[in-house]
Amino acid sequence: MAGPAAAASGAGKGAARLRASKPPKDRKNYYVEYAAGMGAVGAASASPFAIIGLGIFMICFAALLPIIILMMIFKAIFGGGSGGTAAPDVTMAQQLYVAASGDGRKALFTDRVPADYLDAVEDAGQECTQIGSVLIASQIQAESRFNKDIGPGKYGEGITQIPTSAFATHGKDDDGNGKTSVNDPTDAIRAQGRYLCDLYKQVETLVNDKKVIGDKLDLTLVAYRVGIDAVKTAGGIPPGEIQGYPHMVRSLFGYYNADSNINVQQ
Repeated sequence: MAGPAAAASGAGKGAARLRASKPPKDRKNYYVEYAAGMGAVGAASASPFAIIGLGIFMICFAALLPIIILMMIFKAIFGGGSGGTAAPDVTMAQQLYVAASGDGRKALFTDRVPADYLDAVEDAGQECTQIGSVLIASQIQAESRFNKDIGPGKYGEGITQIPTSAFATHGKDDDGNGKTSVNDPTDAIRAQGRYLCDLYKQVETLVNDKKVIGDKLDLTLVAYRVGIDAVKTAGGIPPGEIQGYPHMVRSLFGYYNADSNINVQQ
């Protein structure tokens, strides 16, 4: 019989395989399966009472894990506030989780978007019916925190970190200054909207044809970063760090929804 060390090693390997092989097409079930996988492998050498206790703990933990992760992402993006260690805000966590399960098409909390970019964000959110201005604002916050001077990154450039090839296709002189530039925030934001619409429509076709599986918005966000071909090849969300990207963007929906009472100290 394998000892505790072997069981722990097996649990780690089993969890790693689960993370790599199952794109989070259903957020809650994904975390439940992950927690259950950890518990099942490690429980081999436990007593019946320990197994029951572990099972109860894992069920509770799995139910709360999505909310905990969203809170961690949200605080990481906005910063930790003004010193001290604040107690977890359960109401805020619940609001973040509910909003993150939405589609980013609710009315926009306009006061939370920098005034210089508000028109572009609202216009970009009306490029097609599949996306909204809450999604646009949340993605920009995740990518650059609305910093127009941000340099090129791993996946793209400009305030929206749109891929260079995508801007070449979708970029226009939307601010009317006589040039089309990814470094012009209005040009970049409007191109972001057009690119997301294009990707979403491609994803819809792929999902309907059963060529990929997963949530359409999650797949669209992943394709924004790594390209639609990577999604096609993986048959969904590719393994690796990119799996966390949709959660990062969605964690901000609650902040930019018009009916939000979530507040942060930046």
